[in-house]
Amino acid sequence: MQTKTSGKELMDLEVTGKDGTKLGTVKQVYLNDASGAPEWITVVTGWFGQRESFVPLAGVDRKGDVLQVSYDKDKIKGAPSIDADQHLDRQEVAELYRYYGLQPDRGAVPNQPNRTPGQGDAGRMQADQGRRAGQQGKAAMLGGQAGQETLRKPGMRDAAGAEDAELVRSEERLRVATERREAGHVRLRRWVETEDVRMSVPVTRERIKVERVPIDGEQATGEFADLVLGEDEREVVLHEERAVVTKDTVAVERVRVSVERVTEEQPVEDQVRKERIEVIPDDGVQLDGDLAERDMKDRAKDQVLKDRDPKGRRS
Repeated sequence: MQTKTSGKELMDLEVTGKDGTKLGTVKQVYLNDASGAPEWITVVTGWFGQRESFVPLAGVDRKGDVLQVSYDKDKIKGAPSIDADQHLDRQEVAELYRYYGLQPDRGAVPNQPNRTPGQGDAGRMQADQGRRAGQQGKAAMLGGQAGQETLRKPGMRDAAGAEDAELVRSEERLRVATERREAGHVRLRRWVETEDVRMSVPVTRERIKVERVPIDGEQATGEFADLVLGEDEREVVLHEERAVVTKDTVAVERVRVSVERVTEEQPVEDQVRKERIEVIPDDGVQLDGDLAERDMKDRAKDQVLKDRDPKGRRS
């Protein structure tokens, strides 16, 4: 990216990580006090838009309305928590450079959001030097070392900028989805096997039955009077049935396999982490009634968690 690019041109551009994951949009652009070139941008990375993370513009690749930075989402989310609504001092800039593994230019000065350098820069730098000198004097009065700047805790505004302090509590929540995958295969296969079949079949056959009937006198002189004595022969044909086996192929059964869906409950178990915020007043500082009651409940809950876990880990 060219250092001459105006900070206004970067506002509201879509920001993606080095792997192409969408991170959000550019909320603020910080310029270098010495060169006036855009040096840092802020991107909302926390839940509900509560946190702006600083991302260096070094190595950024711009394609149309998309800025692709040189870091992934997890790296950016873990950046030092610095108030994005104020001028960055040297300590904060150095902290960001160390975190991202960058080497600042010699003579680099603090950065400020969305501002073009002008004649008032010298006055602002003098004001910053006066503010740091006052902080050094205050640190010396409180027993700190002379010449050491006071550091601001993450998530808190500068003491000179506001009286209130706040921390945003976050927690992990399970998001369970389902995926469709192969669970197995079912095949229909037909083969031929041979088996022995034994059965009884009724058959009919003919047999000889000999019957002798005497001829009386009237038949001998009447019906059989013309008989001539001699030889004669008659033949009777006998028949019988025998079993004849043939084979016919007939359909006896239809087998069909179909797929149906059934719904059942599958238990899902995992661990989620929750942040706890404890109010720790100095000796002699009294909390109001409602805040004190909530603080006591939180401490009691934390004690129960410690008793359950002998290693003192919190969920």
